[in-house]
This record gives sequence, structure tokens and C-alpha cells, in this order.
Amino acid sequence: MYWLIRRSPATGFASLFYLVPVVTAFFAFILFNERLDSISMLGMVICAGGVALVNRGTSPSSNMAAQSRSKRGQASLPKSS
Repeated sequence: MYWLIRRSPATGFASLFYLVPVVTAFFAFILFNERLDSISMLGMVICAGGVALVNRGTSPSSNMAAQSRSKRGQASLPKSS
């Protein structure tokens, strides 16, 4: 978990908490023979799709453009002594 916090944006890491009920239900199905109905499975798919949507990567060109804008903004700041 510490590795994810250090190397990923906060939104990407925080969105993974939405998968906790999905993983819990899946393990309960495997380990304890709990029943998963179609509504539960549909909810799991929607939740996983939402997390995938939030965590989808940006294109390298837009990422480089954002970095160059950031560097230009830092270069124009007055330096304090």
C-alpha cells in the first residue's frame, strides 16, 4: 500500500477502496460458498468498470504538455532569497 501511495496519484489510489466489497464478496463466494446473484455480479462489474475508468492512463503527449506547462510556470516565479 505504501508503494501505491508513493507512486500513484491520490485519486487512483483512493478509488481502489471501492473494490474492497467486490473482493470481499468474491472471497466469500470461494471460501465459504456464499451465493452471488446476478445483481451482485452486475454491481461488481459496474464498480470495477468505474475504478478502471478513473485509473485509465493519459496519453504521453498530454502528460508531457502538462509537465512543460508546469516547468514554464516554475521558471517565471520570482526567486526568494
